Amino acid sequence: MRTLVTAGFFASLAIQATAWQPSPPATSDAPAVAPASPPATVAPAGGVAVGLPNRELLAWWYLEVDRAWEQARPTADAAATRAAHEAFDRATLAFFRLDMADAVKQLARLRRSLSGGDVEAPVHAATMQATPRVWIGSRETPVISLASLDRGGTPPGPLTLVATSATGATATFEVAPTRADGQTGPWTLGGIHWPSIAAFRGERAAMTVDLSLVHDGETIAAERLVVSSESLAAVRERNATSAAAIAPANDAHAMALAMFESRNGLLTDEPNRNRSSEFLAPYHTLTTSLTAELAALKEGRSPYPRDGAWWTTVKAGKTSIPCWFDAPPPADRRGPMPLLIVLHGAGGDESMFLHGYGQGGLAKAAVAKGWVVASPGTTAMMGSGAATRAVVNAASSMYGIDPLRIYVAGHSMGGAATSMIARRHRDIIAAAVCFAGGSIDPKEPSAPTLVLGAEIDPLIPASRLAANVARAKAAGLPVAYEECKGNGHTLIVGDQAARALTFLEARRLTSADQAP
Repeated sequence: MRTLVTAGFFASLAIQATAWQPSPPATSDAPAVAPASPPATVAPAGGVAVGLPNRELLAWWYLEVDRAWEQARPTADAAATRAAHEAFDRATLAFFRLDMADAVKQLARLRRSLSGGDVEAPVHAATMQATPRVWIGSRETPVISLASLDRGGTPPGPLTLVATSATGATATFEVAPTRADGQTGPWTLGGIHWPSIAAFRGERAAMTVDLSLVHDGETIAAERLVVSSESLAAVRERNATSAAAIAPANDAHAMALAMFESRNGLLTDEPNRNRSSEFLAPYHTLTTSLTAELAALKEGRSPYPRDGAWWTTVKAGKTSIPCWFDAPPPADRRGPMPLLIVLHGAGGDESMFLHGYGQGGLAKAAVAKGWVVASPGTTAMMGSGAATRAVVNAASSMYGIDPLRIYVAGHSMGGAATSMIARRHRDIIAAAVCFAGGSIDPKEPSAPTLVLGAEIDPLIPASRLAANVARAKAAGLPVAYEECKGNGHTLIVGDQAARALTFLEARRLTSADQAP
């Protein structure tokens, strides 16, 4: 289950879900479904709290719609485009109202409409959790709990559970929700043949297994399970002890040791549902990869960069900046490469531009052009004055970056951070793009910046962005504004990726730009 949280999509995680049950009293105190985050304190009227909806759950529904829209977008006309953006933003506003059930219903209906399904059919959106989530060796098999995101009598039926390993092996089970007499909490899914899933691990130390719960041809809930031969936390501690004994040979070696430490920290027996670096971690390859990385470090070599997309942290003083990197395969690299730094919006995290925003369309297109992409956490970037140069220096050290072609782009809050970086670091930034956000100061010089406003954005009105750019342009700044017809707040990023890259690619620094 590849998941992430959409930027600007969730103002708060303090939203309640309700368990499937026959309309209990509002004061019911049924047990929670083993939430990874703190338990909810107040249940919604007529419902039973099952724990705070987590980043992973909310992200899954976003990604379902994001994927469906990317499939539908190439043939969508203006009316269909506007309707999809409006529907997505209505769901966004429902989340801001803390109305989880309404938001998920809207997303589910939008997914159906984009896929050509019946939008009038009942919506059965649910949350499914495995306890424990990391199944170690011969220990007791996990329990799969099921809870609804809306009030209802009983779970829909029939239900099919599809288990898919990271290597493509699959197993299918007809499952039945059950619970003990008198119980008013979540249901337990029975009928799973656990030896079939255990076999997915094969000779590997660990294997990720995605569980999808299907009703009437539609996935209504998902979960990721990790099947491991031993405790991942124990492996982490062994690696940490070995790494601590390595004396850094130089600054590059020291940077690599710090990156290894953060990557090794992903090994856990309880992946955090509110930390995408953990719930997105490729546990089926991670332990083997870390073993090879550690061996290189012991020899005094840096094992970084990794091929393809990979996660680590970058040090900026005392701040550790979580960051995804992606780049063309080594065989396709031709000399110094442009660097694109991308910044997510509020409520999102560093995974957004690599996995979401149009299925990572902007990042994929940049890599296809031969660029390096760095996707750091926006909050950390805004909180440290040294952050931008730290990310640039890390990318330059690992990949070899063309210093005249360093770009930055951001969405919503990330757009505001982008415009700030375009001002403060105009000696190294060749150009910038702000999606549905940005704040340009007419009194401060800036790198060339394009602001893309979303015509029907209910969160950051296009008129506000247009007025801001007009003032800056009147002051002589190299800025431009373009309004994207029929676009809303979040889907704009995937829709306008090509537009943004065209603007950036046409610009590069000159020696005059680099003068203080």
